[in-house]
Amino acid sequence: TVYDYLWDAETREFKQWEEITPNFAYDAEVKFSEILVPTKDTTRYAFMVGQLLEVNRGALFVGDTGTGKSVIMADAINSKFTESHSLVPFTINFSAQTSAAR
Repeated sequence: TVYDYLWDAETREFKQWEEITPNFAYDAEVKFSEILVPTKDTTRYAFMVGQLLEVNRGALFVGDTGTGKSVIMADAINSKFTESHSLVPFTINFSAQTSAAR
């Protein structure tokens, strides 16, 4: 489908997301909850966050509990944009148990 491809402006060609997805390298020092295995989906989401940050726009990830939304967003911001955009990440995690009364 059209969602399986990325337009590369430098080569002026379409590329599959898998072509730019980085290889996974396990690091025993990283906490399990912070491990992100790169897939075409995580690469695509990080790319979209980057494009939105480049034009000073926000992003909202929605989806089922436990699908990695917070980890993908934190990784994209911390690894690629913290220094270049003078960002200070501030993470607030909610769980399925969070309610307005708490």
